Amino acid sequence: MGAEILMNAPGGERAEAVASGGTALSIANLSIAQRGRRGDKSLVTHIDLEVGDGEIVGLVGESGSGKSLTALACMGLLPRSVAVTGGDVCLDGRSLVGLEPKALRQLRGASISMIFQDPLSSLDPCARIGAQIIETIRSHRDVSVAEARREAIELLDRVGIPNAARRMRAYPHEFSGGMRQRVMIAGALVLKPRVLLADEPTTALDVTTQAGIVELVRDLRRELRMSVLWISHDLALVSQIADRVAVMYAGEIVEVADAAALFRAARHPYTRGLINSGRIRPYGERFSYIPGSIAEPGFWPSGCRFAPRCDRVQDACLGEHPSLAGEARVVRCVNPMDDEQ
Repeated sequence: MGAEILMNAPGGERAEAVASGGTALSIANLSIAQRGRRGDKSLVTHIDLEVGDGEIVGLVGESGSGKSLTALACMGLLPRSVAVTGGDVCLDGRSLVGLEPKALRQLRGASISMIFQDPLSSLDPCARIGAQIIETIRSHRDVSVAEARREAIELLDRVGIPNAARRMRAYPHEFSGGMRQRVMIAGALVLKPRVLLADEPTTALDVTTQAGIVELVRDLRRELRMSVLWISHDLALVSQIADRVAVMYAGEIVEVADAAALFRAARHPYTRGLINSGRIRPYGERFSYIPGSIAEPGFWPSGCRFAPRCDRVQDACLGEHPSLAGEARVVRCVNPMDDEQ
């Protein structure tokens, strides 16, 4: 990471990618809570985020910050005990929150698709992978089995499945974890959706395959103006693929900025800590880390949620909960860092 993050952040592609200025996916004041007998427990609060036409937005943060829940809410796939308690999610201006299950099924895959973290639990263990992809295609498009099969083989080959035509007859358990991940990526991309939600899509893949998947997503972005919300712990990868980056902490967004600006000089202490924690260091130099851990949902501090772990904490941080401030670049902090810091 380190210099690689700071120096190679994208910039040239973004102007072309989002030139139209349209918004493909809009998350407005979204709040999510877990229902319980003793009341609701907030998991995600007041998320505001937009993904423009053809734009790739990175969503980063520690485990437990609410990234995956936000994506699942966009798909209408929250667990039964978890529900959207406020706000809205719009796809090309159409509200998805509260949409009837049948209408949601028509949109999933064709208009908005998701790559999940765990491929084994996302694939049907009793169906051959080829049949699963063919079913996805034919449930949304009026094509023959032969045409759907051809498209499935072509995409499996593009995501790096060796002998794709033969492996169409294999079951998920016959693939390694990395290969199952590739199969799931192919299933998510086969209908060339308007918006792709990629939740840690390359975690189980080797570096070479990871680069191929990233290039495939970039190609589809250019060809189809596909918009992508890319969720990841890999800041180096996010710095390479994302146009903008949103940082989540303890169920809320704490900073949003162009990728180049954020990785060059993050303003929120948490963002700066994340970047420094992953920086490659010379032999003998001590690693940097953020002390402590994220507070459990429902036990967040009344002021800044990062205050207990922040080395820049002030009295003002412990009082009223800070709001996002700024225009093109926003930060939730009463004592943000500047470029020199």
